[in-house]
Amino acid sequence: MAAAASRGGAISTRRWFVPVAGTLTGSAWLALWLWEQSPYGRYLDHPRWTEIGFAAAICRVLPAGDIALPVVLYAGGWLLMTAAMMLPTALPLFRRFDTLVRPRADRRRLITLLIAGYLLVWAGFGVAAHLLDAALHAVVPQSEWLTLNGWAIGVAVLAGAGLFQFSRLKYHCLDKCRTPYGFIVQHWHGPRPMRSAL
Repeated sequence: MAAAASRGGAISTRRWFVPVAGTLTGSAWLALWLWEQSPYGRYLDHPRWTEIGFAAAICRVLPAGDIALPVVLYAGGWLLMTAAMMLPTALPLFRRFDTLVRPRADRRRLITLLIAGYLLVWAGFGVAAHLLDAALHAVVPQSEWLTLNGWAIGVAVLAGAGLFQFSRLKYHCLDKCRTPYGFIVQHWHGPRPMRSAL
């Protein structure tokens, strides 16, 4: 009877989990599309949008607004794109974790913390990418060679991405993604469940 109840819990979880994840992913794609069609679509790109219009007014009012506002908007756009593209690949991790914490009374809070941790990591990566982009935009005008050969930056990025495809790091990351149970067991410890979930 306990096994039947467990199977019933797994079936009911599947009934709501996939539609909810699909809805979240679809909503992220829809939000990106609507954002791109709006007058604020330029905020998803990297031109000098902080120098014109409403964004320029906000940048003038906020302390360090010309730095803070682009970072916040870029990270927000990055997070939406991540949710649209990467959330489906995270489903195995969320499902395994849900199965592991199902008997706990604080299950929903732990799952929320897991998802929040996932999104925080991707938001942090978005901020780092934005800062790297800003640093490049600051360095390039100071180098005549880079100004004339901007293509070299694109080549370096593509070469780095190509080298990553053959690196041990890539296969290490793939192992963690393909077998999330091992990752959960390695990082899920009893004394501080909320911290471990995050």
